[in-house]
Amino acid sequence: MIMGILRLANDFISLSGVKTNNLKNISVAIPKHKFTCITGASGAGKTSLVFGTLHQEAHRRFLATLSRQESQHIQPQSHAQLDHAANLPASIAVKQQHGKPDLRATLGTLTHINEYLRLLFCQTASRHCYKCLAPLHAYDYGQATKAIIQRYDKKSICIAAPLRFTAIDYSMLTAQGFDRFVNIKQPQQPLTKDAMHPQQEYAVLISQVRADAHYTNRIQDAVRTSYQIAKGRVLVGVDGQAKLLSRNHECFTCELTSIAPTPAYFSYYHPLGACLSCNGIGCATCDYERLQPKHRAYQIQQQTFPALLRMTAVELQLWLVSAKINNDDLVAELRRRLDFVCRLKLDYIAGERPAASLSWGEVQRAKIAACLGTELVDMLYCFDEPTTGLHSRDSAQLHDLLKSLCARQNTVVAVEHDQYFIRNADYLIVLGTLAKDSHTADTGGGNAHAGGEIIYAGVPSGYQPVVPVFNHQSRGNADKFIHASGITTHNLQSIAVRIPLRRLTCVCGVSGSGKSSLMHHTIFPLLKGHKQCSKPAVACKEFVCDDKISDVVLLGQNMTHVSNRANSATFIGIYAQIRRMFAKTSQAQRRGFTQACFSFNTQQGQCPACKGLGFFMRDYATFGSVHEQCHLCMGKQFRREVLKIQLQGMNIKEVLDLNLLAALEIFKHQHGIRAILAKGVEVGLGYLTLGQPLSTLSNGEFQRLRLLKMLTHEHEDRDNAGHCSKKNGAGMVLIFDEPSVGLADSDVALFLHQINKMPDEHTVIIIDHHVEILKSADWLIKLGEHAGADGGRVLYCGEYREEMID
Repeated sequence: MIMGILRLANDFISLSGVKTNNLKNISVAIPKHKFTCITGASGAGKTSLVFGTLHQEAHRRFLATLSRQESQHIQPQSHAQLDHAANLPASIAVKQQHGKPDLRATLGTLTHINEYLRLLFCQTASRHCYKCLAPLHAYDYGQATKAIIQRYDKKSICIAAPLRFTAIDYSMLTAQGFDRFVNIKQPQQPLTKDAMHPQQEYAVLISQVRADAHYTNRIQDAVRTSYQIAKGRVLVGVDGQAKLLSRNHECFTCELTSIAPTPAYFSYYHPLGACLSCNGIGCATCDYERLQPKHRAYQIQQQTFPALLRMTAVELQLWLVSAKINNDDLVAELRRRLDFVCRLKLDYIAGERPAASLSWGEVQRAKIAACLGTELVDMLYCFDEPTTGLHSRDSAQLHDLLKSLCARQNTVVAVEHDQYFIRNADYLIVLGTLAKDSHTADTGGGNAHAGGEIIYAGVPSGYQPVVPVFNHQSRGNADKFIHASGITTHNLQSIAVRIPLRRLTCVCGVSGSGKSSLMHHTIFPLLKGHKQCSKPAVACKEFVCDDKISDVVLLGQNMTHVSNRANSATFIGIYAQIRRMFAKTSQAQRRGFTQACFSFNTQQGQCPACKGLGFFMRDYATFGSVHEQCHLCMGKQFRREVLKIQLQGMNIKEVLDLNLLAALEIFKHQHGIRAILAKGVEVGLGYLTLGQPLSTLSNGEFQRLRLLKMLTHEHEDRDNAGHCSKKNGAGMVLIFDEPSVGLADSDVALFLHQINKMPDEHTVIIIDHHVEILKSADWLIKLGEHAGADGGRVLYCGEYREEMID
């Protein structure tokens, strides 16, 4: 009985008393070796539970198991905010990427394909001169002898050791009995001592023999002697011509020697491999191939390392089949990893494609491919919205791939809103707020107190979600358009599109069909150029906009410009007003504190130890980046004397710890601040704290924060009648890239409520897969039918038709 209970307990990861961020002292059990989906609205606590608690505590415990020698440079990690955790395996997290991307990172490095190609080149690549591209061969005694006999069969040859003449060489050689010298270019012409000059190339004649198998030993002895005298080189003369052979890989024309490659030679992260001009980033000196010239000369079956990286996963798979490389184990592993890349719908992207140019969904799936390629067992894998950027028809295949990790006795936990993932998980955990007076639950993110509680935990079939109401507004036909034709950007197949002005347009299609190529890299720069009366260099033959526009804004998933020093309050423009209010208090004025003292980005206000960050960032080669709380301010960011100043009973740090809804009550009499906070609650960000660093936001949260900033800025520009003041009557063009990322259906409803107000005055274009967003469209552009070279075509461009939605 007791053993049965123990086995049952060991089948679950248990967390109790979890209080991370807004989690309200919850306890949860996650089944091991199963696929668990965690869902809920923005701010419900999903990230706090999975990454701030589960992964952090698992990672801390793993570091604690290291020996003193291994952990001597690692500071002890703080415990997650929970009472107890049991049965935690080692954890791997695939999070959403924030901050500036690595300029050297590519699809190949993210998926670890590069690592296996580097090993393959080290073991099987042939060497070529990087100047003349001639193949370079190396011959030991036996190989040189065999080559001489086969090449000059039955011919009379002379074997000599090529040297440069010096008096010392001559004396030493004649003392050893070598007194016959020949011209290096015409070995059959003897030279006298008087005919030889310093630095002149000549050869010591060793033997004259017939190239015949009967004289194999004699030829081999001559070759050995030549190698000893000429440092591994031998000269073979026949019919007035000379042929040089070497036990080293030498190019005698360019006087270059190629040495055996190491993996570092094919890495643009390593100084031995990276181009000396661009440091591996790719400027024009190395033809954007990132590697030094001598390392770009190694070849396998006439293909260089950069040439293979220019291939897509499918092309590389086909090449590996046809190349017939003599390294079955390495080729099999490489093909297995390429198969994961293809199955994750990344088969249309070349391995050399910079990570900075990939969408977040593509980066996410590349990291998943790397995880699937490992053979680890009994691990905990934590994924953050793995379906980001993926068409709904591909969700099933991704789900099956992640389930394959469970088949290897691993535990998979995914934060996800995709309905297929939710319905087909082994276990489902829904976070939100339990109503205190009934059995109903709230998963909405607009309420600042929503979240932090478990409203359901069990098999998916037992959960009955509350379906939000989507109001789809209908608008009349448009009379003015954006026209573009002959578009050939990336994989677009010379397409033409029309986009109505002051209407809501949705762009859809499978991942890789050309949506970003059309909107990010064509329409957006063309509209920018139209506004500025310039002609950007884009692949479009004809472009016309029927009306003027006041501005064009791309609200994409790119968070590369955010930093740990920017927070919600600074971004939406209320922090300066709050600091002014603190500076006007009698306490601050008595101490001579200005508003600069209430900023963690100035010397007057910031903690002198952590410079206002509240933590130190430690980078470890083995364990990655680790946050360590500041020992002086204990994470409070400000100087102690600054924290003594209070406004309405709170210091500046306590104000920044308020969420938007709570701050709305505190600043209800401050008109400017109140208007911004109220709009923030409307767009579903009531739970967000004023001091939350932008680098910790999800892409969906950051996108809505940008929308909030734009809406409040527009509010300031309205005239007395309440209409938006537009230059020359022109409105803006707003392009949203997958705004549904990170949003539950209830959050999408809030987003659409705001968006549906805008097309009367502005042009709104949304790239997305979410069905309810597509149903809100006045105009629909569908690209496809497939990805990469099989995509880039317009399947439909016109007024919304429901049958065009998959």
